[in-house]
Amino acid sequence: PFMRCVGAWLEANRPAPAPLTLVHGDFQSSNMLLDQQGELCLIDWELTHIGDPREDLGWFGLVSIITPPDVIGDNIEDFCSIYRELTGLSETVINPQSITYFTLLSSFRVFAGILAGASAMDADLAASTAIAYTILIQSSVHGIWENILGASIEAAELEHA
Repeated sequence: PFMRCVGAWLEANRPAPAPLTLVHGDFQSSNMLLDQQGELCLIDWELTHIGDPREDLGWFGLVSIITPPDVIGDNIEDFCSIYRELTGLSETVINPQSITYFTLLSSFRVFAGILAGASAMDADLAASTAIAYTILIQSSVHGIWENILGASIEAAELEHA
């Protein structure tokens, strides 16, 4: 039931389309390095594809929630403003609601793998301590979704009040 609730929220809150760009696919602080001149270098490009740039923002947001500091969530309005200024994307495309949408959507990538492993163990197609261990992440992901959805619903109610 909870998965259906998250899916219904995603369907009802689909953001405006964004221009397609190169998407890193695993955009997070641990994949960023500074070279000797202080230039930012991104590593770990095996998930790169053409897609919506907010996919990277959503993944970065999810990873930041799990492994602080949360550089997006701590002041999402300022983050969105700076991102729009640097990219030229509009407020219709880059806003707190669209970041929330892609944070939830990006977490499905992790959660789908966890559920696939659990299903394989249940069907006696796999036996692994790693699978059993990652199943424990399921409740954490549910907690993250609940917090994200709760904050989004609360913000929408305040906006309409």
